Amino acid sequence: MKALPKPAAEALDRLRASPFFLALPARRQAGMLKAVERIARYGADAGGFIEEVDFPAFVGSLVQGVFQAIVDASVAQMEAYADLVDSVAKSVDEFTRENVSGEQARTSLLERHPELFEPALGCRRPPCLRLRRRKARRLR
Repeated sequence: MKALPKPAAEALDRLRASPFFLALPARRQAGMLKAVERIARYGADAGGFIEEVDFPAFVGSLVQGVFQAIVDASVAQMEAYADLVDSVAKSVDEFTRENVSGEQARTSLLERHPELFEPALGCRRPPCLRLRRRKARRLR
Protein backbone atom coordinates (compact mmCIF):
# COMPACT_ATOMS: atom_id res chain seq x y z
CA MET A 1 0.00 0.00 0.00
CA LYS A 2 1.17 3.51 -0.82
CA ALA A 3 2.47 5.68 2.02
CA LEU A 4 0.10 8.33 3.33
CA PRO A 5 0.81 11.98 2.54
CA LYS A 6 2.72 13.76 5.31
CA PRO A 7 -0.27 15.76 6.67
CA ALA A 8 -2.36 12.58 6.89
CA ALA A 9 0.43 10.69 8.65
CA GLU A 10 0.77 13.60 11.11
CA ALA A 11 -2.97 13.60 11.69
CA LEU A 12 -2.96 9.87 12.46
CA ASP A 13 -0.06 10.40 14.89
CA ARG A 14 -2.01 13.19 16.63
CA LEU A 15 -5.05 10.95 16.77
CA ARG A 16 -3.11 8.09 18.35
CA ALA A 17 -1.72 10.47 21.02
CA SER A 18 -5.04 12.13 21.83
CA PRO A 19 -6.39 11.48 25.35
CA PHE A 20 -9.92 11.41 23.92
CA PHE A 21 -8.89 8.72 21.45
CA LEU A 22 -7.03 6.72 24.12
CA ALA A 23 -10.15 6.78 26.32
CA LEU A 24 -12.10 4.85 23.68
CA PRO A 25 -12.28 1.03 23.68
CA ALA A 26 -9.64 -0.68 21.51
CA ARG A 27 -12.25 -1.79 18.96
CA ARG A 28 -13.46 1.77 18.47
CA GLN A 29 -9.89 3.02 18.20
CA ALA A 30 -9.14 0.49 15.45
CA GLY A 31 -12.32 1.40 13.57
CA MET A 32 -11.61 5.11 13.82
CA LEU A 33 -8.01 4.70 12.63
CA LYS A 34 -9.21 2.66 9.67
CA ALA A 35 -11.85 5.26 8.75
CA VAL A 36 -9.42 8.17 9.03
CA GLU A 37 -6.86 6.33 6.94
CA ARG A 38 -9.48 5.64 4.26
CA ILE A 39 -10.42 9.31 4.22
CA ALA A 40 -6.76 10.28 3.94
CA ARG A 41 -6.17 7.88 1.05
CA TYR A 42 -9.30 9.11 -0.68
CA GLY A 43 -8.09 12.66 -0.21
CA ALA A 44 -4.68 11.82 -1.63
CA ASP A 45 -6.28 10.15 -4.62
CA ALA A 46 -8.60 13.13 -5.10
CA GLY A 47 -5.58 15.28 -5.81
CA GLY A 48 -4.48 17.42 -2.95
CA PHE A 49 -7.55 17.24 -0.76
CA ILE A 50 -5.33 16.77 2.30
CA GLU A 51 -3.36 19.93 1.59
CA GLU A 52 -6.54 21.96 1.03
CA VAL A 53 -8.17 20.83 4.28
CA ASP A 54 -6.46 21.20 7.64
CA PHE A 55 -6.54 17.44 8.12
CA PRO A 56 -4.94 17.35 11.60
CA ALA A 57 -7.54 19.85 12.86
CA PHE A 58 -10.29 17.82 11.14
CA VAL A 59 -9.18 14.62 12.89
CA GLY A 60 -8.86 16.39 16.23
CA SER A 61 -12.36 17.77 15.84
CA LEU A 62 -13.67 14.36 14.84
CA VAL A 63 -12.16 12.68 17.91
CA GLN A 64 -13.42 15.41 20.21
CA GLY A 65 -16.90 15.15 18.70
CA VAL A 66 -17.02 11.38 19.17
CA PHE A 67 -15.82 11.66 22.75
CA GLN A 68 -18.38 14.41 23.50
CA ALA A 69 -21.15 12.26 22.02
CA ILE A 70 -20.16 9.41 24.34
CA VAL A 71 -20.13 11.73 27.35
CA ASP A 72 -23.52 13.22 26.38
CA ALA A 73 -25.01 9.75 25.99
CA SER A 74 -23.67 8.73 29.41
CA VAL A 75 -25.13 11.84 31.05
CA ALA A 76 -28.50 11.23 29.39
CA GLN A 77 -28.44 7.62 30.60
CA MET A 78 -27.67 8.70 34.18
CA GLU A 79 -30.50 11.25 34.09
CA ALA A 80 -32.92 8.61 32.83
CA TYR A 81 -31.83 6.26 35.63
CA ALA A 82 -32.36 9.01 38.23
CA ASP A 83 -35.86 9.62 36.84
CA LEU A 84 -36.59 5.90 37.09
CA VAL A 85 -35.44 5.76 40.72
CA ASP A 86 -37.56 8.84 41.55
CA SER A 87 -40.59 7.22 39.93
CA VAL A 88 -40.14 3.96 41.83
CA ALA A 89 -39.68 5.73 45.17
CA LYS A 90 -42.69 7.92 44.54
CA SER A 91 -44.79 4.91 43.64
CA VAL A 92 -43.89 3.11 46.90
CA ASP A 93 -44.84 6.16 48.99
CA GLU A 94 -48.08 6.56 47.11
CA PHE A 95 -48.86 2.86 47.49
CA THR A 96 -48.28 3.06 51.23
CA ARG A 97 -50.49 6.15 51.62
CA GLU A 98 -53.28 4.61 49.59
CA ASN A 99 -53.18 1.04 50.87
CA VAL A 100 -51.89 0.93 54.45
CA SER A 101 -53.89 2.55 57.22
CA GLY A 102 -52.54 3.62 60.58
CA GLU A 103 -54.60 0.89 62.20
CA GLN A 104 -53.01 -1.76 59.96
CA ALA A 105 -49.53 -0.46 60.78
CA ARG A 106 -50.19 -0.52 64.56
CA THR A 107 -51.69 -4.01 64.37
CA SER A 108 -48.68 -5.23 62.42
CA LEU A 109 -46.29 -3.77 65.02
CA LEU A 110 -48.20 -5.50 67.82
CA GLU A 111 -48.13 -8.85 65.98
CA ARG A 112 -44.51 -8.72 64.88
CA HIS A 113 -42.91 -7.16 67.95
CA PRO A 114 -44.90 -8.10 71.05
CA GLU A 115 -41.71 -7.83 73.09
CA LEU A 116 -41.54 -4.08 72.35
CA PHE A 117 -45.16 -2.93 72.16
CA GLU A 118 -48.36 -3.48 74.08
CA PRO A 119 -51.88 -2.19 73.57
CA ALA A 120 -52.62 1.08 75.29
CA LEU A 121 -56.00 1.40 76.90
CA GLY A 122 -58.38 4.32 76.62
CA CYS A 123 -57.44 5.73 73.23
CA ARG A 124 -59.77 7.05 70.57
CA ARG A 125 -58.57 4.85 67.71
CA PRO A 126 -57.81 1.30 68.75
CA PRO A 127 -55.42 -0.33 68.65
CA CYS A 128 -53.19 2.20 70.39
CA LEU A 129 -49.64 1.28 71.23
CA ARG A 130 -47.20 2.01 73.95
CA LEU A 131 -43.71 0.71 74.57
CA ARG A 132 -43.55 -2.14 77.03
CA ARG A 133 -41.90 -1.34 80.28
CA ARG A 134 -38.96 -3.52 80.89
CA LYS A 135 -38.62 -5.11 84.24
CA ALA A 136 -35.68 -3.73 86.10
CA ARG A 137 -32.95 -6.25 86.57
CA ARG A 138 -31.57 -6.56 90.02
CA LEU A 139 -27.85 -6.46 90.37
CA ARG A 140 -26.40 -9.05 92.73
